[in-house]
Amino acid sequence: MKTIKIIKDIKDINFIKFIKLIKIIKLITLTAKIIAVCVVAYAFSPVNLIPDFIPVVGYLDDLLLVPLGVYLTLRLFPSEVLEGYRAQAEERRKARKPKNWFTGALIIGLWLALALWACLYLYHRFFG
Repeated sequence: MKTIKIIKDIKDINFIKFIKLIKIIKLITLTAKIIAVCVVAYAFSPVNLIPDFIPVVGYLDDLLLVPLGVYLTLRLFPSEVLEGYRAQAEERRKARKPKNWFTGALIIGLWLALALWACLYLYHRFFG
């Protein structure tokens, strides 16, 4: 019987989250939704307006268009939606700070191994 109650509670929580999401979605205009989807699609798309192999100018579109699109999207979102998400993010940050010591140690180890390899290579190249 307890498992049925737990399942019912989970369904109720998911339904409440779904209702909140629908309310948030109704607050956001269609224009803001379209611009947000276009910005995310452009940011993750391998296709650019100016190809990246063109020196300097190829990366200029990524440096200008993506931040401009994010800024425009945030300006079009209602302030109450943004404040709600900022408050949630702050609560999560205060509740627990994610720590991934293994990944950090792996990255530091890779950099140290690369530095050691470079030192040994240069030593053998010039002194060995």
